[in-house]
Amino acid sequence: MGGAIFSLSCILGQVLSFVALSFYSTSTTVENKLNPNEISIAVIVPACCWGLSVIAFFSLIDRDKWGTFFWTTTGRQAMIRRFRSHDDPAIKTDAIFGFFGYYSSFKDSFKNEVIAYMHENWAEWERTQPEWFTPKFISSVGDEFIPNRALRELNEAAIAAEGGAKRRRSSVLGVKEYFEKA
Repeated sequence: MGGAIFSLSCILGQVLSFVALSFYSTSTTVENKLNPNEISIAVIVPACCWGLSVIAFFSLIDRDKWGTFFWTTTGRQAMIRRFRSHDDPAIKTDAIFGFFGYYSSFKDSFKNEVIAYMHENWAEWERTQPEWFTPKFISSVGDEFIPNRALRELNEAAIAAEGGAKRRRSSVLGVKEYFEKA
């Protein structure tokens, strides 16, 4: 359910502590009960800090990103929509291979479309060398998305540069390795 459920769960996390305090305050079965007024400070202070943090967060991020906290669009749906709705290759490739790379769970019916797009445009990107088409980007792309000719060339270059090691398959690249390469 996307950001809407995330936001709801954050709000419920704050509200439910007050509900628990209310049950505790009115309970007659709890032995050695602490003073509920003293406990309320331990509930109110963190809730106020959380509220101020939320206000600060929303004042610092771009207004056009606010909707992501209230929409029901999932990450997969947003990625596919972004890929399909833009013509700019930098935006399209970032939608697929950006931050955490290409999630295999996102690829069901969409993978063939991405492979076709990448294979159709790879030679042009090699020729024109757009700003975003960097070695870091290329290393983030899984082998299946790179045309065979280009993959052979990358492997040959890697073997020559690294003394016999093929290009590392980025599709098995973990989060830790991603940040180490950054």
